[in-house]
Amino acid sequence: MREPYKTLIEGLIEALKRKYGDKFISLVVFGSVARGEARRDS
Repeated sequence: MREPYKTLIEGLIEALKRKYGDKFISLVVFGSVARGEARRDS
């Protein structure tokens, strides 16, 4: 995963962990962002 998405997702994960604690298990990202192929028009 490329920047700026990587930093954004990492921040989201930290926020979810703070809010939900042990109840937070995972975050799944699909599509071009997850594959590292995101373009401006995707």
